[in-house]
Amino acid sequence: MDLKNYKRVGVAIAMASESESLLASQPFKLIEKTPFEIYNLKDLYIVSSGYGTLNAALATQYLIEKYSCDCIVNFGVCGYTGKKNLHGGLFSVDKAYKRDVDCCLLGYEKYALPHDTAFISLKTDIVLPQCTLFTSDEFVGPDSKVESDVLVDMEGYAVAFACRRHGVDCYLFKSVCDSTEENTDRQQYDDKLDGALMGMDEYINKMFADYLDSSAKV
Repeated sequence: MDLKNYKRVGVAIAMASESESLLASQPFKLIEKTPFEIYNLKDLYIVSSGYGTLNAALATQYLIEKYSCDCIVNFGVCGYTGKKNLHGGLFSVDKAYKRDVDCCLLGYEKYALPHDTAFISLKTDIVLPQCTLFTSDEFVGPDSKVESDVLVDMEGYAVAFACRRHGVDCYLFKSVCDSTEENTDRQQYDDKLDGALMGMDEYINKMFADYLDSSAKV
């Protein structure tokens, strides 16, 4: 995917482990420790937000407002609610929902906040398979009643929401770690995390290396 037309790109990730490979691939410098850890190289800024929608939205807004990022990329591991074995598969998210929103009794569509849409449409990379993402502050298990054959995480929609509010382009890339039907505890997540991280490292590292090496960055 080509990012060279953006002046400044922000990267929002939740866990330190999700950015380890990228940070090791280039000589990034830590330029802030609070309120978020921020790493920088040229016009690329990486924030480690911590888990959950509130942290993700705040960190994304921080990148946009302080560093004038005109594009935000969120990548990380996720769960999958279907029966296919997609472990380690990397997806470009085309639609994001906040699945714990229900204002139906007020006359609004399911998943839609009042006077808002039920989902956010996102820019995608056509070379990757696309999938719908449902975000909430819940680690999804077999009894969570989420739609089948979708991705689930704890940050994606919040990143997209902050970007939409500021008129900034947003891309979400998710690598499947766990099958939600098997999440009776955290064992599956722990066992498969490394494989899910490996599933996205090559793509993510190349995308940002190309951005840093592009003529616009000279």
